[in-house]
Amino acid sequence: MLCSLWLLALLMGCREKKSVERVPGADLQVVATRVALSKKKLPADILPYDDALVWHEYAVKKVIYGVCDVPKIRVAHWCVVAAKEVPVNEKLEEEVTLNLRPFADKQELQDVSQSDDLDVTEDLPQYLDMTPLPKGKEAPLVLREDYGGFFSEQMRLYWKLRPQLRVVAMGNSLVTKGISTRMFYRQINQGTPVALNLAPAGANNAMQCLVVREYVLPLPKLEWVVWGVSRAASMGSGRIRESCRSFWPVRAGTMIRRTSPSSGPCRQPRAP
Repeated sequence: MLCSLWLLALLMGCREKKSVERVPGADLQVVATRVALSKKKLPADILPYDDALVWHEYAVKKVIYGVCDVPKIRVAHWCVVAAKEVPVNEKLEEEVTLNLRPFADKQELQDVSQSDDLDVTEDLPQYLDMTPLPKGKEAPLVLREDYGGFFSEQMRLYWKLRPQLRVVAMGNSLVTKGISTRMFYRQINQGTPVALNLAPAGANNAMQCLVVREYVLPLPKLEWVVWGVSRAASMGSGRIRESCRSFWPVRAGTMIRRTSPSSGPCRQPRAP
């Protein structure tokens, strides 16, 4: 009997603890009670704009992950996105789990229409609700363009130039900093940008393939993908030195020379 109890206790202790499900972009997850709220706006209230936020106030009960050392916080929830109303829970004293990110992290949020009827005498930490919107709802514009770091700037250009892009440079940071797409289609590109460096700095091969598959290949006027491959990142310099002859054989006595481009944005040098 004692052995059975001991074995049962051992098995229970060996069970894996259920990991906390993290929401992408959230730095803080708390259990909190809604104690105050603002009156949300409707799509007609914010014309000609498309997105709006509404502020709620919460009493923090428990921190699941992240750091929060204050008893009360204020959270901005999306109530209008892409000119359509988004359901927002407005039940007071209800306990909810919130996935949050500091509101000040996104300066672009200051330009979004906001409803704030809360007590102005209290200065509480402000957060943005990062809980995914209901299925079928389009993400707000400021979050659609939030890809993290310098890549966000590249993607803003991508969405503006998407209908006219003919050349895209892809790779890792070596391409990000090492290829100037201004050099392609010079005469056209000076007046109407048709080339873009979309290489995500620090991206591995899987990330690069994802960007190409989801964003580059669907381009309506795409003609060229200039893909810079860093063999050092994938093989190591020692293996490159050992394998270079089999990968890139060069006949003895031959010389690589440049040729003038005859068509397209560029052509590779050819061996005679």
